[in-house]
Amino acid sequence: MCLNLVRFFVMVLLLILPESYRLYVVPCIAFISGFCNTLFTIGINSQLPNWITNSKRLSVNTWLTSLSSVSAVTGGLLVGTLIAGTGYENVFILNIIAYVFVAVMLLPLKKITDETQPSYQSVPFRQEWRQLKVELRKAPILAGMLLVTLVGSLGNAAHQVGFPIIAKLLTPENISQAMGILMASWAVGKFVGARLLGHLLKKSPYLSLERLFFVGFSILSIGFMLTFQQHQQVWAMLFVICAGIGEGIAEVSLVSRVQTEPDTLRLPVFSTLALFKMTGFAAGMMIVAPFYNWLPLYLVIMLFHGIPLITLVMVYIWLKRRLQPKKVNIQPKVDF
Repeated sequence: MCLNLVRFFVMVLLLILPESYRLYVVPCIAFISGFCNTLFTIGINSQLPNWITNSKRLSVNTWLTSLSSVSAVTGGLLVGTLIAGTGYENVFILNIIAYVFVAVMLLPLKKITDETQPSYQSVPFRQEWRQLKVELRKAPILAGMLLVTLVGSLGNAAHQVGFPIIAKLLTPENISQAMGILMASWAVGKFVGARLLGHLLKKSPYLSLERLFFVGFSILSIGFMLTFQQHQQVWAMLFVICAGIGEGIAEVSLVSRVQTEPDTLRLPVFSTLALFKMTGFAAGMMIVAPFYNWLPLYLVIMLFHGIPLITLVMVYIWLKRRLQPKKVNIQPKVDF
């Protein structure tokens, strides 16, 4: 709730400041908003098991991912309409209303949290980090999922930079429209992927979340590789929908898997996951950009989505060897 109020006051500040000062304030506001968004996501994901029973947790995760995809599509369309029709100030007002609404909606959850929140002892950062490393050694599959997510941030940075480029190649006369269609198709695919995962696990509850994560991540990377090789918008839409389906499956699988961990480990893992994503994405943006001057668009995407795929295969081989039961040599009994 406090994080939404911080974002509310930041947006109010942007609205009331003179236009000549807004250019200098926007980077700070973007940093504060991004920081609050990350903390909000970590808090929601780590506390969800305290609010929802185990049997409904996966269903809630699929709906959260699905609704975030729907909001991405409708929000993009609404913002474009508002800016074109009434100006960007109304976008700020819409954000302010949304943050206040979310803060009010979170008030009942605060009461539930106070009643169900287990008591934690304050632990120094180094000790908490050391404990996290020890626990991840005991759960090598989860550690592998985190590593693949970290390396996958390179691919995320590559296609984020590449979206405006392929939009210009597909429809040079209307880049913004092509960009909007691609982003909307991606969000639709993510919605379908999240719902598909819930349907699969209802029909086949024995399916492993870890295996579904690796399958979804593979579909994500291959989908983007194929998307950026297209010269027609229809085919690009179809393949970016496939990439979105893979992302929806991978995201829900990862979040649901981490939520099965104990309370003491869940928050550090989600914090580490957010750190990996943000650090990898920021570093990836700086690493990827020069490659667009040296290589064609499709080769850059193949390179930076290929690295996570190679990492995934290496992690799979390592896990298979590590978890393979050791053969015990039984000496034949010799009677004298």
